[in-house]
Amino acid sequence: MTYEFRDQKIKEHLGTIDEFLDKYKLEHFREFELNKPSTSTTQSSPKQTPRESDNKLDYQARKQRDKDLKKLRNSITKCERRIEEIEAELEEMETQMADPETYAQKTPESKSLFFKHAELKSTLDRKMAEWETLHAELDEMEG
Repeated sequence: MTYEFRDQKIKEHLGTIDEFLDKYKLEHFREFELNKPSTSTTQSSPKQTPRESDNKLDYQARKQRDKDLKKLRNSITKCERRIEEIEAELEEMETQMADPETYAQKTPESKSLFFKHAELKSTLDRKMAEWETLHAELDEMEG
């Protein structure tokens, strides 16, 4: 409970001193003593104190950071899924390449199998590099 002594009257405020200061939009009790605000003036003025605007900016910055982190984590997840898909395709191709029957048929697919494999391998390398970059960004943002 907080008491206000003003104009030879005592006014009782329910709550803590912090709630009292918030009501009058002050940061320190000394500001109240120096300004001696009237109740009607302070209640109608919607000015933000530096502390409130800093808190609002901090909140917005945290919110933006969380949004960026979520976007980065989603990108990492998508990249990991694509890497898994490419690795599965490569494994299937390597199984085909290990089979002697693939070369006996001499079809256009069997001839292009090596080129497709090389393409997929370079795509995998690029995705792995992208994954490493994304993780480095994530580590930087979190740490």
